[in-house]
Amino acid sequence: YIIKEILSNKSKDEIVDNIHLHLINLGEAVSQGKKPLTDYIIYKQLTKNPEDYSNQKNLPHVMVALRLNAKGGKKLKLGDTVSYIICLDGSDLPATQRAYHPDELKNSEILKIDVLYYLTQQIHPVISRLCAPIEGADAAMIAKLLGLDASKYQSVIRDVEDEEDKLLNPSSLFDDEDRFKNCDRLVLKCPIQQCSHEIVIDSCFKKEVASVQCQLRSCPQCNIHLLPYAANLKNQLERILRQYITKYYKHILVCDDVGCAYSSNKMPLVFSSGGPICPACRNSNLHLEYSEAQLYTQLAYFQSLFDFTKAGSNLSSEEKGYLQANKEDEELYQKLKLSADKIVRKSAYGIVNLSFLFEGLFEKSSNSV
Repeated sequence: YIIKEILSNKSKDEIVDNIHLHLINLGEAVSQGKKPLTDYIIYKQLTKNPEDYSNQKNLPHVMVALRLNAKGGKKLKLGDTVSYIICLDGSDLPATQRAYHPDELKNSEILKIDVLYYLTQQIHPVISRLCAPIEGADAAMIAKLLGLDASKYQSVIRDVEDEEDKLLNPSSLFDDEDRFKNCDRLVLKCPIQQCSHEIVIDSCFKKEVASVQCQLRSCPQCNIHLLPYAANLKNQLERILRQYITKYYKHILVCDDVGCAYSSNKMPLVFSSGGPICPACRNSNLHLEYSEAQLYTQLAYFQSLFDFTKAGSNLSSEEKGYLQANKEDEELYQKLKLSADKIVRKSAYGIVNLSFLFEGLFEKSSNSV
């Protein structure tokens, strides 16, 4: 249906609307069990006798063939085609080990079709690839229309777009708004235990009509002045920064394919020109779930929130006239910025060492006697 729509002479908007409606109906039909059993059957040919496979547990058709052969009856061998359905069987085994012949499903009161597997692994990846060039039909939108969690696919799309932006436009060419648009907001808690109000900080100054104030001047809930609690706020800030550093050092690798749910902190042994190959789908590469670029940008964002001097210079003449800030406000921001500076300086990501880059290109001069 989707290929037919894409190749039709209809307008772009009509094609997108028709695809959206079809995906909604498809997702509902699969989730509500309205599709016939035959639609879920997967066919796979045996390229050798079932017992000759070395990695049997990762090959659903081989597992089904071995089980059927053990029961007697027809002997499945090299060249035969095995039909199977991925089912929920009450176990926590991966999908590759939950494959059953259609007759096994029909004769069982326990087995149920794993509709989530079919939506995420069979339907979504194929449709995403078909609709990749179509605006308004990205992986996250397709997931949402099928009734899946779109956020899982949105993060992958955002990461890919960010990497493309970095290749075409270095971050040094972006203004702070574009550079930090995908960063997590900073949330500090009011130091007063009875209050503990969460203070969201997304800029140095809070701008209102005829008023510009420091966001950290006082707690918006209990109105306590925050300078006397600078040490508490510094500890909170440093703890948050280290949480992001810890997240990076977990070194979680995820598959480029939005339909593949593989993730691991172990580097595979098989590589291609695009990087390590995903051992699950074997069609895509792995990339860091949280890269060094993301870490550095996040740390730099938190650092920028307390750059009182730079934020002040970016105010318009009119805004400077409305600015309500004193020496105490500036002192608090300086203390917090020093804490952020101390941690960011430990990162070598933003440093270009020319002597290291060109080491070996020039012979070292030696003193002649």
